[in-house]
Amino acid sequence: MKKHHLIGLLYCLLIIASCCKEQDTLTGEVLESIAIDHLYEAPGGTCFNLPSQYCIQNDSVYQALFKLKSTGSCEALSLPSIDFSMYSVLLFWKEDGGRIYYNTDVQIDSVQKLVQFKISVTEQCACPDKCLRKEYHIVKTRKISSDYTVLFQ
Repeated sequence: MKKHHLIGLLYCLLIIASCCKEQDTLTGEVLESIAIDHLYEAPGGTCFNLPSQYCIQNDSVYQALFKLKSTGSCEALSLPSIDFSMYSVLLFWKEDGGRIYYNTDVQIDSVQKLVQFKISVTEQCACPDKCLRKEYHIVKTRKISSDYTVLFQ
């Protein structure tokens, strides 16, 4: 009987130890992740004019995308200030199941005039605290010229 208890205890410890201990990471030319409190809307939602992906290059577009289009149960957002003469903002919606951690990577190729904004899963576990992760990844990067192509992957 003690042998069964020991095996059960070892199994429980193995399950607990296998849970993710990771966190999201930023690489490449991501200067910072932009957190916008109370942004819980999916693309095409009822509160804001947010597309699933976008390269924001000026303040008027930035303000317009996050402007309330409905006042029903919607709450206005407090946007962080961005100096668009020096920076651009990339916006990308991602939805995955399970306990997910992401690496957000931006690569800017000045020769090919190409920006690659890639979000990849770094770890996925079966831990019960996060069943579905749905969110916008919003990052600040150096200024991207309007003649560049942005690829969202």
